[in-house]
Amino acid sequence: AGGSTGTDIPFRWEDVEYGRRFMTKLWNACRFSAMRLEDHEPSKHAEPTLIERWKLTKLEKTVKASTASMENCEWMNATEAARNFTWHVFCDDYLEAVKYRLYGEGEPKLAAQQTLRYTIRRTLQMLAPVMPHITDEIYSNMYATDEKDSIHLSKWPDYNEALLDEEAERAGDLITAIMGEVRKMKNKQGVPLNKPAKRLTVYADEKALSDVRLGDRDIKETLKIEEIAYEGGAGEAEVEGHSGVSLSLVL
Repeated sequence: AGGSTGTDIPFRWEDVEYGRRFMTKLWNACRFSAMRLEDHEPSKHAEPTLIERWKLTKLEKTVKASTASMENCEWMNATEAARNFTWHVFCDDYLEAVKYRLYGEGEPKLAAQQTLRYTIRRTLQMLAPVMPHITDEIYSNMYATDEKDSIHLSKWPDYNEALLDEEAERAGDLITAIMGEVRKMKNKQGVPLNKPAKRLTVYADEKALSDVRLGDRDIKETLKIEEIAYEGGAGEAEVEGHSGVSLSLVL
């Protein structure tokens, strides 16, 4: 993952430490997911919510990019695509957004569970060529049908274009960016991330506000916010990567 195929790169302990932290992140995310999947019945199906459709679109685009890089023997690019998806989209954004549903009941929980099971399997398959041991250990605990089953006997994931949802991706990008900005605001004020907030005001044009409203409940439950208001104008903190969208937070 450290450099292009055929090039010389300097050894750096920082890269080793980054790899260790990534594997720890992957292990902890999968351990948490495995516990939340203990009562999952794969035969049952629930319609994915917007945040599921957003994540599935990101996943399939990652599969496409990683596959293309593998075909061209660009191991660094293939690994980086899978690693960035795992760390940022799956762990930092998606898992945090669906935790409250995984502790609940009914269709919303089932939608999160089926998406978790599908996502982790495909992610492990993309990482297996460069992380053979930890991926097989996780696979054996979560997916293996018998002691001879191994992730290295499974097939590389096929790109599934039918799961792409550009509208959900656009809205999901904004919703997860707002969640990230609220966490930054709390951090700057020196308050715990799980401390409830009385009111979050989102300032944007009507099109952006309509996208944010689609994730109203996920934002409230994930960030422990009692009320969300939607207005035009400008707030205290601009949402990174989304010009014209800003926030104000009342703790």
